[in-house]
Amino acid sequence: MNKIIYMFPMIIDLILGVVFFAGPMRAVQNHESLKMISLLLTAYGVGYVIFSLSMSKIVKVALAKRQMVAAATLISALCFILAFVENIKIALLVFSIIPFGMSLFFNSFQAFMKEVDGSAAKPVTYSSGMYFFAVSMGFALGPFISGWMREVLPWKAVFL
Repeated sequence: MNKIIYMFPMIIDLILGVVFFAGPMRAVQNHESLKMISLLLTAYGVGYVIFSLSMSKIVKVALAKRQMVAAATLISALCFILAFVENIKIALLVFSIIPFGMSLFFNSFQAFMKEVDGSAAKPVTYSSGMYFFAVSMGFALGPFISGWMREVLPWKAVFL
C-alpha cells in the first residue's frame, strides 16, 4: 500500500514537468524574448528556494494530509490559470507562486510519510529512495508526455 502512496509525488512532479515544458514552449510560440522565457524558470527556482526555507514553520505532521490536498488544489488552480494566460508577466507571476504549492506538497508528503513509514521496520533510506524515485519519474515523464500532448492538443489542453 505504501508504494501506491509514492505515486502522489510522482503525479505532482509530472505536472511540474509539463509546466516546465509547456510554459517556455508556449512563450516561444508567442515570440517572447529569450530573456523573458528564461525568467519563467528563474522565477520558479528563486520561489522554490525561498518557500522551501519557510516550510519548517508551515508544515505540521498533524496537518500533512490537509496541506497536501491544499497544495495540490493550488497547483491545479495555477495550471488552469496558465492555460488561459497570454501575458508573459502574468505567467511570470504564476511561475513564482507554483513553487509555494510544490514546496508545501513535498514537505507535507515527507511529514505524512514519516508517520506512515516511521514505525515500520524499514530504514529511512527506503522511504527516501522511494520518494526520490517517484519524484524523478514524474519529472522525467512530464516533458515527454507534454510534448506528445502538444502534438495532438492545443496549448490550453496541455495545462489542463
